[in-house]
Amino acid sequence: MFLVGAGAIGCEMLKNWALMGVGCGQEGKIWVTDMDTIETSNLNRQFLFRTKDVGNPKSITAADAAKVMNSDMKITPQQNRVGEQTEVIYNDFFWSNLTSVCTALDNVQARLYVDAQCVNYKKPLLESGTLGTKGNTQIVVPSLTESYGSTRDPPEKDIPICTLKNFPNKIEHTIQWARDDFEGTFKSVPQEVNRYVSEDKYLTELGKDNSNELATLQNLYEYLITDKPLKFEDCVHWARLKFEKEYNHRINQLLYNFPKDSVSNDGVPFWSGPKRAPDPLDFDEKDSTHYQYIVAASNLRAQVYGLKGTTDENVISKALREVELLFLAFAYLFVVFTFILKLVNQKCLFFPKKKKTKVPKFQPKNVKIAANDEEAKEMKEKSSPTDDYDEQVQRLTKSLPKRSDLSGYRLNAIDFEKDDDTNFHMDYVTACSNLRARNYKIKESNKHETKGIAGKIIPAIATTTALVTGLISFEFYKLLQPSKVIEDFRNAYANLAVPLYAMSEPAPCGKKTIKVKENDWSYSLWDKIEIDNGKNMRLKDLMEYFEQQWGLELTMLSYGSAILYAFFHSEDKKEKRKEAKLRKLVEAVSGEPVPAEKKYLMFEVSLTNSATDEDVEVPTVRVDISS
Repeated sequence: MFLVGAGAIGCEMLKNWALMGVGCGQEGKIWVTDMDTIETSNLNRQFLFRTKDVGNPKSITAADAAKVMNSDMKITPQQNRVGEQTEVIYNDFFWSNLTSVCTALDNVQARLYVDAQCVNYKKPLLESGTLGTKGNTQIVVPSLTESYGSTRDPPEKDIPICTLKNFPNKIEHTIQWARDDFEGTFKSVPQEVNRYVSEDKYLTELGKDNSNELATLQNLYEYLITDKPLKFEDCVHWARLKFEKEYNHRINQLLYNFPKDSVSNDGVPFWSGPKRAPDPLDFDEKDSTHYQYIVAASNLRAQVYGLKGTTDENVISKALREVELLFLAFAYLFVVFTFILKLVNQKCLFFPKKKKTKVPKFQPKNVKIAANDEEAKEMKEKSSPTDDYDEQVQRLTKSLPKRSDLSGYRLNAIDFEKDDDTNFHMDYVTACSNLRARNYKIKESNKHETKGIAGKIIPAIATTTALVTGLISFEFYKLLQPSKVIEDFRNAYANLAVPLYAMSEPAPCGKKTIKVKENDWSYSLWDKIEIDNGKNMRLKDLMEYFEQQWGLELTMLSYGSAILYAFFHSEDKKEKRKEAKLRKLVEAVSGEPVPAEKKYLMFEVSLTNSATDEDVEVPTVRVDISS
């Protein structure tokens, strides 16, 4: 058995298996993998863990706890991600020797990968999930049922961009805006800086993306030159300027474009319905939310640059007092001056000696703001680069520090972590969200409430977890029966709050029928064209196989994203590739070595009936290269 995930469902499943005697036979074995370590917030629902286990790997701790219940269990705990990155570990031999797979995952992408592997190797899948009081189970049986990936839930509705950017009316909107701000400021831009430093062709590749090139260059210029902090106090200055920009200038600009007494083209007040007229905020160090924002923002900024942060009120207050108000004209003069200084001596600008930071007063800009998403889309379609766009790009590119001067330089891109109360992540998002809520007169939320929304947390209920693992354990018993018919299996859905309990027979796998030498051949997603003795098989041999056994002509062959053979290739290229062995051909075209332990190569093929000149759709081709 292979259990992917050792969280709430994983713990319950291991407990059930311990009581059922799974993995206790002479040849029995359970592999359980989970990359995560135990956090305090896990203890209320992941019952195999105790306070003393906080910080330890989930998989190892859960396996040890299960063996206390049943000492005969043979469990191998691992801390590996299950995905393309670990296919050397979870290889063909591993998947081929499994009896079944059970997922205890919390994301769809990982579920889809495991499901695809189960389809490839014809392994049963026990799938279950919970969301608060809601729970579901799905049993996937080879050659009988559809797979997990055969159907998809409808995508979640996103908050309209214009609502997020300019017209929020719920606390959820301001929290999402704060999360996006965190992601961009402390992760995405630092990652771009690191790419600029480490990738030789970064600027060339960036130049191919006209939509983001100028904005990215401006970010690089700010993070490497104008806003680069040398000490923690510089981070406080930056946080103070960011406060002014986001909660004062941004709002003033919006009101400049859409005054509170403005009306729409239909004569209706613009600020009506869900649109709330905002008010700019004036910074007040004595306001706890204002101060919390400065503390969190400055400490996160320090983390990005590898500087030592602090929460010392004296240090932060002193740094704030150093920030003085200045008209925007002086700010423009400063920018011009620093640019000239850059031309004279690049290093002098890259390591600027700042004495005081100036907070410019708001000056309206001649910019257009979309009133809704439709208008924003129309503006984007009609937008074109300004006359001096190329000049700006060239100027910024030349102004960036030379990569040779930045050898070994690296920023810390911060991954959002909601469960650590000491890392300032939730402090920043909470303050950021509440300040914006205050702009729009939206009821503010505390840190706990913000955490639930920002982390998309729906409280887990142990009862729901126990229910779904119990139901899927029933299905596991059915899998062990010698004869399997689809009518014996059940998928389940439950909502304990209603209460609702519904069970249904799994949907059968669909079948397609094609003509093979005048005979009908039906196949489903579980079927593949299996070819043995492929160790020394050439492309030419594969083409002859389809001509002789199937009466079809191979017109295209691909391995992943690599096109190994195609009818539109030159005759010289086609002839050379026909003589190549499949393994060598894959390595040469994909540029990636085929691991020595790999047993199968999976190909997608395009076949044509030469007599009718019609394309014939066939399943994946699996070639055994181990023999």
